[in-house]
Formats: sequence, structure tokens, C-alpha cells
Amino acid sequence: MILPFMDQAPLFESLDLDLGLYEGPNKATIEALGAISSVLCPSDSDRPGTRPMHGTTSTYYIASMPATSYSGSSGAFNNWSDSTSSELSGGFFTIDPARPSSMATITDGTSNVIAVGEKSYKVWTGSAFLGVQHSSQSPSNPGTDTACCQDWFLTYALYPITNRYTYGMTASSIRFGSQHQGGAHFVFADGAVRFISEQIDHILDKTGNACSSPTTIAGNCGCLWSNSPLGCANGNPATQGVFRDKARLADSMGIWQRLHHKSDELEVSDF
Repeated sequence: MILPFMDQAPLFESLDLDLGLYEGPNKATIEALGAISSVLCPSDSDRPGTRPMHGTTSTYYIASMPATSYSGSSGAFNNWSDSTSSELSGGFFTIDPARPSSMATITDGTSNVIAVGEKSYKVWTGSAFLGVQHSSQSPSNPGTDTACCQDWFLTYALYPITNRYTYGMTASSIRFGSQHQGGAHFVFADGAVRFISEQIDHILDKTGNACSSPTTIAGNCGCLWSNSPLGCANGNPATQGVFRDKARLADSMGIWQRLHHKSDELEVSDF
């Protein structure tokens, strides 16, 4: 939907938004595209302009599409479930069936909520610029999610900014990062662009999950959406998560995760 505002009006006009992105004329148009330079960071120099998507010839898959150095934020937690919870799916970009964001839902303030961030090709090679929009599954094959997978379009702040790949690192596909020294650039919901240091406050998960151990390769994940007493889920704060106990939540969510949640009600200090 931003194509007309980035000198890509002809491409926008060639897409039929009443169809799924991966069928009919849309599929043919996208597969024929080359790189779109404005969605590739010059510093992300190893990233090819287009990326293969699916090796299959299935009618509802697509072979390739333009790549990008940028990814939408889907929130602070591991929220890849089919949940309608606005607390779990608290990112600028929500995951169906959670309700899409609006200005009214960004109660923490648009200057305090990240919408889009950089993703380094040296950490993870997947990316796709022309992603899915709400209900973009093929009308002729309802229920089939033709876009696989979400990490090609969306990322969340479970892990800190990761600018370098470490051998054996897990979850590399869901880490924001860049090839800039010391951090990465992010677009906020108010349209501002800010560089955020990789040293930004990020509190490790307290549930004892393996990903929270800084001694493991996969270490350094933040607060998990877990129903344990030390998790961040929205159950009984005494036994099933701290989300609704804001004093305890503030002790579990660092500034990094807070910036990716639009309604956590926690203060955001300088960063």
C-alpha cells in the first residue's frame, strides 16, 4: 500500500488487491519483478535484489519476489500463534486473527512504538518486500496461507539487536540487525527514523527457559509469553504471568521489548 508513495505507482496499479498476491496477474507481475532498490539498504550489500520463495509449482505459491533489508515489527513476544489477544499480539503489525493496529490501539504513543526495522543478510538471508496483507489468502482456496513464512515479512523483539552471526546461533530469522556499526535503524509509528544501539536495555527471560541462558549459543532471549509465575503472559499475576502486574512487568521487559509493544503501559526512558 505504500508503493504509490515511493515512486512505484505503476507497480501498485498493476496489482489486483481483490485477489491473493500469489495468484492470477499478481503472481505473474511479482515473479517478473527485479530488485526494488529503495527497499535495500546500501550497507546490506550482500543481499541479492530478489529472493526465491517456493520451489514448488503449486498454483498458490510464488517462485520469487523482490528482497528487502527491512522487516515489520510484530511485537515483543513469541506471538506466532492464532491468538486474538491484543496483549500478546501487541506489535505494530499484528498476526491474524488479532485485530490490525490503528492509531487508537497505539496507547503507548506513536513516538514510542517501532513499526519497521533493519534485518541483516549476514544474520539471516530470507526476506520479501511484497508481503501479505490482511486476508490475502487465495479466494479460490480459502484457508490456505500462501505466504510462508512470517519471518520473511515480520520480526519480533524477543532477541536483542543482532548484527553478527555466531556459529550455531538459533532463531536467526527473528532477529533485527544490520551491517551498521553498533546498532540498526528503525522506523517508529510516528514516521521518525532512529538509530538504536545494540546495547539497548534488554532484560533476559526469567522463566529458566534455555534461550535465556547467556552461556548458550541461543542465549539472550527476553521475556517469554509464558504462563509460568515468571513469564509475561496475562494470567493470574501470582501464578500465570506478570503482564497485568505493571510493576513486575517493568522488571521483566527491557526498553527494547517495550518499544515493540504498542500498549504495555510501561514508561520508555532515553534510548
